[in-house]
Amino acid sequence: MLGLIQGFCEGPCTNYECPSQGFICEPKTLTCCNGTGPTAAPCPAAGVQKIRSCFVDYLKNFNITIANSAPTLGQFVVYLNKFLDGGGVNAFKTFCGWSNTRNTCIGPLYNDDCATTDIAYGSDNWECGPGFSDTSANFYCLENVRENHNSERGACVQQLVNSINQNGFSCYNVYKKYCRAVGGYVGCNLARSSTIETEAFCGPYLPICSK
Repeated sequence: MLGLIQGFCEGPCTNYECPSQGFICEPKTLTCCNGTGPTAAPCPAAGVQKIRSCFVDYLKNFNITIANSAPTLGQFVVYLNKFLDGGGVNAFKTFCGWSNTRNTCIGPLYNDDCATTDIAYGSDNWECGPGFSDTSANFYCLENVRENHNSERGACVQQLVNSINQNGFSCYNVYKKYCRAVGGYVGCNLARSSTIETEAFCGPYLPICSK
């Protein structure tokens, strides 16, 4: 994975546009840089190793051992859902303990560009942090959406990718449909936190979730 080192930059972008010819808007920093913009550079080895070490310990909780590469997000979700299905809300609370331990281990080092695995770091942080009370209190309803209305949820994800600028996270009303306003709030924040994890520059432009 790659980090970014800025080249010569003249100032901030306005609506992702630059006033001077030959400058482009660098999306991660929202600055106007000349030529091809920032130059890609390898992430520091120590940072990559630290993140990997914390994830190795985290995945051991699910009896997952990393050999050459971590599981994909889809593969990990299979393990996670099996764990949650077997233990209900108490399993969710245990999962959050593991997640928070991983976050403490990584500390401020986490950078999605330097991570060599993609296991929902942003959404985990929200539902096990600011959203813990709402998620745990409505756990079984939210799980019902995942288990019995996943096609609606999947359609929402595709809509989100296609039209986030126009519609924000409104399609996550699938959670509101089955779990009332608080469900919509949780679904919206899961989408928002996941988006900010991978596209941090979008943060200021994303809608705020409300109950």
